[in-house]
Amino acid sequence: MNYRFTAEYQSLIVSALLQDSTLLVSSRDALRPEYFENYSEQEIIRLLLEFFDKYRQKPGRDTVVQIVYDRATKIGLRDGDRDKLVTDLYRIYSIPLQTADIHRIRDQVAQFGRIQALKIAMMDSINLITDFEKGDDTVQLEGVEKKIQKALIVGAAKNIGIDLVTVLPNMRALCTESDLGSSDRRVSTGYQTMDRYLKGGLGGGEIAFVMAPSNKGKSMVLVNLAAAGFKQGKKVVYFSFEMKEPEIASRLAANMTNCEISKVQENDCVYLQKIRDLSICFDKRNLRIIYVKPSEATANNLRSILMSIETLEGWTPDLILVDYLDEMAVPPAGKKGDDSYNAYGRLASELLDLAVVYRCPLWTASQVNRDGYDKEKAPSLDTIGRSMQKIDKAEFVVTIIQSESEAVEHKMQLKILKNRRGPGVGWRIPCRAELAKAQIYEVTQ
Repeated sequence: MNYRFTAEYQSLIVSALLQDSTLLVSSRDALRPEYFENYSEQEIIRLLLEFFDKYRQKPGRDTVVQIVYDRATKIGLRDGDRDKLVTDLYRIYSIPLQTADIHRIRDQVAQFGRIQALKIAMMDSINLITDFEKGDDTVQLEGVEKKIQKALIVGAAKNIGIDLVTVLPNMRALCTESDLGSSDRRVSTGYQTMDRYLKGGLGGGEIAFVMAPSNKGKSMVLVNLAAAGFKQGKKVVYFSFEMKEPEIASRLAANMTNCEISKVQENDCVYLQKIRDLSICFDKRNLRIIYVKPSEATANNLRSILMSIETLEGWTPDLILVDYLDEMAVPPAGKKGDDSYNAYGRLASELLDLAVVYRCPLWTASQVNRDGYDKEKAPSLDTIGRSMQKIDKAEFVVTIIQSESEAVEHKMQLKILKNRRGPGVGWRIPCRAELAKAQIYEVTQ
């Protein structure tokens, strides 16, 4: 029999929770009193969860009855209402449960909780939208998406980690086969030295930063990282909050054809011939450039855009580039007195979550002031990252070093400031900076 999530099925859930000692443990996160239609069942679930959260075990029937009487006295429940609650409690206890019923409930209770949570979230969202339409300036429509996302994770399977004793005999398999550690989730940066220290490139579910003052080439480095991913046949998404799509596309086209950006934008005949020669390599490759207004540049909005691409076109990114974090809409303060140190740290956390969800690397950039930056051309995390909680989230941080004389000679250095994997911190990578062609490439020594 398929009970769906009818009132009858809900009674079965309550009965199973009262009688099965393990079901409550496995389904705790999928249960709330408001998910049930019947008042008596709501109260029984409330009492059951309160007892479980306090004592970490399921109460016996007599204990539940006593709790009902105690609660009735405490809140001044009328005798008639109390007696009806006790009667309903005995009725639910008496429901005959077959083994198949227990198995079905165990399999479906997470889905039940998620569906009920979504119903409540959608109703709350409608109320928010209605208040917004009535002119309530305190309403933040971002709250709608957060409510839905919170409901979607109700009853989600929990990761309880790995048993060290079990994996010790075969650490190689653990490190090469796991989703976030496997080489097929890494994307080469195109810089030989970086890849060496990153063991092949930034990995899935990891975030890295390019740090530099304004007009030092942060976006140009991101363009080179995007081009490197595309050349590897990876599916790339490039989010821009400052430059529009045509400018980013022009840079990428110049980078891949070794033509100057101005020639690309004029459809120069040499450029067009190179594109024709390269067209055979474009099959089944994706590099999507997406401009998002800074006021709409939230991690939730980026996730919605990626979900739209997945739904409409059937692919998900292997590499995400965000140009750049400082231009994103700062999330609401976590607490009174919250400052930009924490605000940008939360932004970095949200971008890291995005990388984890899509199991791909995410590169972004961040601007730093010039205080201490030009001291002997030796910036470090101590001089540029002291007030930047966002760096704490990063797997890898690199900064751009370029003096005026180096700029004239088209030279640049990329200095590794952080590598969570250990090696390479402080190493400088000499580069050739052909900015007219949007190329920043490592010079082989």
